[in-house]
Amino acid sequence: MAILVEFELVREDEEQVEYTFGQDGRLDRRLVIDKRNEQARPADDRRDISYSGALRKIFEGRQRLGRWPQRGVYTA
Repeated sequence: MAILVEFELVREDEEQVEYTFGQDGRLDRRLVIDKRNEQARPADDRRDISYSGALRKIFEGRQRLGRWPQRGVYTA
């Protein structure tokens, strides 16, 4: 089974960054990252493969770009 999870930055302020993410073109979930300690949480409390994959790619993009990525894709 293939997994494709898309994510997109929707909000960033001094303390947090927020992304929508999802599968099949539906970015119907959200995750929030605390910029001070880089702790993340899904808004719906579901810590599944979609959440984990999106979060991993977001942090990889942050490290590579030196800023929070605007959008991206996780595939597995």
